[in-house]
Amino acid sequence: MEQAELKNEARGGQEGATEGLDIDAAVAIGKKSGDIGSLANNGAADENAAVSEAASTLDDGDTTEALDAEETERRERVEHEALVATVKDVRTESADGRLVQPARWEEIGVVPAHLTLEDWEMLVYDRLQAYFAEEAERAAHAAAEPAPTYRTATRAVGVPRAFDPAARAEDEARAAAGRAHEAGVSTGEGMDAAGAREHTDGPVAPVAATRSATAVATSPVTSPQGAGVSPDRPSKTPDVASIASSSPTAAEEDDGVFEPFELTVEGVRGMVQLVDDEPTFVPYAPGEAPREELDFTGIKLLQGRLTYYLYDSDAMTDTFANWAFMAAEQNDAVMLVTLAREESRTYPRPMPADSLKNDPFHFDNARIEAAWREAHESGDYPDVEEAFASNGDRYFFSTDHISRAYAESLAEWASVERYRNV
Repeated sequence: MEQAELKNEARGGQEGATEGLDIDAAVAIGKKSGDIGSLANNGAADENAAVSEAASTLDDGDTTEALDAEETERRERVEHEALVATVKDVRTESADGRLVQPARWEEIGVVPAHLTLEDWEMLVYDRLQAYFAEEAERAAHAAAEPAPTYRTATRAVGVPRAFDPAARAEDEARAAAGRAHEAGVSTGEGMDAAGAREHTDGPVAPVAATRSATAVATSPVTSPQGAGVSPDRPSKTPDVASIASSSPTAAEEDDGVFEPFELTVEGVRGMVQLVDDEPTFVPYAPGEAPREELDFTGIKLLQGRLTYYLYDSDAMTDTFANWAFMAAEQNDAVMLVTLAREESRTYPRPMPADSLKNDPFHFDNARIEAAWREAHESGDYPDVEEAFASNGDRYFFSTDHISRAYAESLAEWASVERYRNV
């Protein structure tokens, strides 16, 4: 009897808990119960199906492995093409003064179909980190600069050559060689002339005359354009007629055969080929384009609170990238304080509030006011203050670098006085 009462109490508690749930939760619980029941009823059938599938996999295991390898290679090619396209987009956007966030990659369609945006974001991040690590290791193991070479003087320095025995001997030897050359009889040439006299009865022509005849024989011939062209050597000037006859364009005109060629249209690579006898641009399918080199040179990464940003340091300066980064992170108070301090320290001068309306910030008056109120009321930046010119123009400055009197005088000059002196 006690056991039956305990069972009834437990059943009543479960029913009460179910009544306390809303309709959707009850439906969900019912579905889950039904699923569990169906799993229990169909357990044997599923087990048999699994055994059959395993057996079929064992029968044609080689085919499955071949398909897997082929698919793996195809996906690797697709990912490589997507990485190349991603880097190209970063360079293009940096040239236009914009940072690139991973969310953009899905918009422009570079995310491979077999990956989600989050997976692609991590893949790009990992590849970049690997590249940065390789660059750091390469820099660490780079050969040290060679030590400077100090040359030792072989003769007196600062002594006139007339009083330097070594220099005087060099000058005398050079003069003797010049005289021998003019007479046409050097040491070696005199021996050749003597040997010729022993074997010939006629007179021997002077060496200088022989050289002159050789020079005339090998002298360049002047072309109609005035360039020297050697008769025993082909001209470096290309033959325009031969190039025209061998060019694909001439072959197409003569033979009437269209040769397909590769083309990139708005960042999309493809081939221009005949479709219905008309030249048509046909984009490459994913993984079918000729492999391009992946070059991360100049690409830099800025890590934000929720995402990261990429830019090309060859097209965008690091300072501008940091400004764009702060604007994208929307930490307006910190950005205003940072820029005011930098302006006061670097130039030094106060920062015009209207400069926040320019690229890459694009603030309006309301956003500037909200950023200043947040920075001022927080009490974390006591050195940053505001100043006004007589015409109402607003400026921000840091008292750690310039005084209020100096900031106000510069603000008045920039907004009012300099226009009076034009």
